[in-house]
Amino acid sequence: MSHHGYPIPPIEYVDEKEHRRLLARSIHLLFNGKMNAAHDFTLKANVAATTLSDQRIGADSHMSIMPTSANASADFKDVYVSSIDNGYCVFTHPNNANADKTFTYLVIG
Repeated sequence: MSHHGYPIPPIEYVDEKEHRRLLARSIHLLFNGKMNAAHDFTLKANVAATTLSDQRIGADSHMSIMPTSANASADFKDVYVSSIDNGYCVFTHPNNANADKTFTYLVIG
């Protein structure tokens, strides 16, 4: 599953009426859960931790994950965020040879 970004209105715009329309559209999208907060990642095989780099992650961010493959679902209960800071977090997980442990992650804050 891929995630497509939703448009972000510019801070300033020459045409004020169009700017208000762009802002209203973005607000409407936000209220409908479309906020560019979810993306996909795969846990690395044969290691016990995977670092996820994303500029939206901050030291106080909340990270949620949803398994999107059978092997990810099997390991889901043993996956947790062991470290988080600006621009990255580290997921600790079972060390096995499964290379298709795919998840969708959500960043809030």
